[in-house]
Amino acid sequence: IFCWLAVSLPWQLLAQPDGCWTNGITRGQCCNFIFGDRGNSLCWDGVDYTFDTCCKTSFRPRDCSEFVTHFSFGVVGTSGLGGSTQSAGEAWENCAVAMELKPERCNSMNTTIRACPECAVLSQHFTHYIRCVKQEQLRATPAASCPACGRRKAASAAQADDEGGGATAIVGGVHFPTLLRPRSAGRDFTLLASAFDMTVGHQLISEGHWMQQETDLLKAFLPVGGVAVDAGANIGGFALPLSKHVGPDGQVHAFEPF
Repeated sequence: IFCWLAVSLPWQLLAQPDGCWTNGITRGQCCNFIFGDRGNSLCWDGVDYTFDTCCKTSFRPRDCSEFVTHFSFGVVGTSGLGGSTQSAGEAWENCAVAMELKPERCNSMNTTIRACPECAVLSQHFTHYIRCVKQEQLRATPAASCPACGRRKAASAAQADDEGGGATAIVGGVHFPTLLRPRSAGRDFTLLASAFDMTVGHQLISEGHWMQQETDLLKAFLPVGGVAVDAGANIGGFALPLSKHVGPDGQVHAFEPF
């Protein structure tokens, strides 16, 4: 079942005097051309941090691997649905059905705006994302894998070169595509999620955390060495940071019934 979630970024960015790209926030999140000419408006305070001061030019992924890594579901289903009379929920449902029942058109390396209007109505970038996910999934050696990556650089070098920033996501999975994004500066965990998980999984892959304010609140009540129970843990959005917080002498018991 598809649903839409307005993804919020970790806005520590606004309080960082040392530069725009700190605490795991990247050009790929804020300057990406998929947000339009002025980037992701949620990144800017309008004073010290603006598109002009932080980006100067739009970030444009060089290949499918980079496009998948820095894609945001925040741009999907938010542009008026191309003049369609469908509701956003109906459009998502139609796209999901087309991906399942008509994979040759809507869930393959052949997916385009023209081939799959059911998904294109949500966003032209979403059909590109589907195509890139399938392309990377079917590679014998994922483009982001090292040392097979060839021209790929370490995350720190990518940041210095003003590229998208952070470690590149690796697409895998035999039946259902998954994304693995290694930890990097400002991102504490290596994370694995479904490529089409638009809520918890997407935020973990994109931002490196889930609901940061709530996590900080839970940490305030949980002592180092303490014990926590995460009932309904999903894929670990709270369990991972709480496990790091309690340390080797603590415990986090995480349960997910799905």
